Amino acid sequence: MKTLEKNDWILYRKQVTSDKPGPRARDIQPSKRGDLYNYFVERIWQVVEVDADGTLVARGPKGKVHKLQQNDPRVHRIGWFKRLLLNLAG
Repeated sequence: MKTLEKNDWILYRKQVTSDKPGPRARDIQPSKRGDLYNYFVERIWQVVEVDADGTLVARGPKGKVHKLQQNDPRVHRIGWFKRLLLNLAG
């Protein structure tokens, strides 16, 4: 995979646990006792900084800052077309 750079857009598959998965939830699995669900939600973030050690600093649409490792398997670079499709769907 090509290294990510500042201003690249990424898709991050965030793992979430809750009692009510929303419409954007993917790969829904009930917990062992059945009270909660584990699932993934796809988030679109923009890379604002890449540190020398490979740490990405990404910003969400509401300005929240996230720090990720560039080699995290849940991080994927996306282009403008995929970004458009995901924004229209969600």
